[in-house]
Amino acid sequence: MFYYHTFMRLGVHCSVRGGLTNALEEAARLGCETLQLFTKSPRVWRTSQLSDEEAARFRTRRRELKLDPIVVHTPYLPNLCTSNPILYQRSELALHEDLVICERIAADFLVIHPGAYSEGETAADGVRRFGAAMNRALAARPGRTMILLENMAGGGRRLGSALEELAALRDAVEEQDRIGFCLDTAHTLAAGFPLSNAKDVDRTLAIFDRVLGKKNLKAVHANDSKAPLGARRDLHQHIGQGHIGLEGFRALVKHPTLRSLPFILETPKDAPEDDPRNLKALRSLDEQRSS
Repeated sequence: MFYYHTFMRLGVHCSVRGGLTNALEEAARLGCETLQLFTKSPRVWRTSQLSDEEAARFRTRRRELKLDPIVVHTPYLPNLCTSNPILYQRSELALHEDLVICERIAADFLVIHPGAYSEGETAADGVRRFGAAMNRALAARPGRTMILLENMAGGGRRLGSALEELAALRDAVEEQDRIGFCLDTAHTLAAGFPLSNAKDVDRTLAIFDRVLGKKNLKAVHANDSKAPLGARRDLHQHIGQGHIGLEGFRALVKHPTLRSLPFILETPKDAPEDDPRNLKALRSLDEQRSS
């Protein structure tokens, strides 16, 4: 079970090719303390069968490797804010399936993209549909896994780039103690919140605290951004090579609001050395780790 730590726990999004336990082994090889994974390909609806034996093996191996917390990310296809009845039904079913798997592997968090409201409708319509689907799913699937709403870069009718939208989405859910937030650094910058130095980070996190409550922030997706401030484009970049830069990440890993949270990389994987290099870049900014 996830508990708060006095130092930054660092991980990456790991592959489940070859089985869910493979993600744990990859995280261990990289020297991670935490990790994120998909339960299936993020671009398909089909759910892979998870045997009782594999679920037990995952839980045991996680304890042996001391990986904490375990973060699952939902696939990209679901949209819980749509008025399209077929897409809405499939999206709600996908949420149910992910919650079942999360409970079986004892995952701590399930990160989701809120979705986009349909053409001709309003953000309020999307929030209402999201809340209805989430309430049904949580009532049907009680358990320990907390759902984290991820802040988005924006663009089109996607909900979640405005913090007030994230607050409204959480308010639409009855079991609010099971809903938290995941802060994505690249999305934050692209949505118009500066992060490139300590002063910017202080100001931006003060806004997050005021609107969402810092106690509700449970994880960080640590990604630099190819897109500039306010571009409303979701373009991840290697740590220190984008518009946040090393100075911004130094302020982020040192900030007391985020200090005890897991930092998970979703940076590009163009070559085998990319994850180790990005992990090293973040670790080098953590003064407590290097002292």
